[in-house]
Amino acid sequence: MFDLSKVTAVLLCFLMTACTNVAQGPMYSPKNALQAGETGIYVYTKESHHFISGFAPELYLDGKLLGPLPNGGYFYARLTAGSHVVAVKYKSTVITSLTNDLAFTLNKHQIKYFEGRWEYANREVMMSTLTMVPEYEWRLHAVSAQDGVHDVTQLPLSQ
Repeated sequence: MFDLSKVTAVLLCFLMTACTNVAQGPMYSPKNALQAGETGIYVYTKESHHFISGFAPELYLDGKLLGPLPNGGYFYARLTAGSHVVAVKYKSTVITSLTNDLAFTLNKHQIKYFEGRWEYANREVMMSTLTMVPEYEWRLHAVSAQDGVHDVTQLPLSQ
């Protein structure tokens, strides 16, 4: 006979470890960053608990996939001056995918910062005939250079 509580605990630990989507790269350092005088962007999230593997938002830049945006991590990209679009695509349900994008313009030698946030979408979804639950969505927000530098330097690189 086996102890069901021990099996449940082991299974729960396995699922929590296998399903989390946490940035695994090195912590911020100048070698993992844009340098003064370069042109580019940082995209990051400070979220640490809102999504699991398979439901992590995917980050796109000018229509090209950069990769999944893991919990508590950042991406950076060197770009040319001009107009660009950064987008986050995510699954709101098992079968429904949504995209939120943000167009921006970069000047030469400019660095911009964007924070991804999991926010209330101002609507509810019916889960059953009597149950309505709030719906959330991924949104990208331009943040000040001061706030962006502060936040990014506290996070690991998303790889």
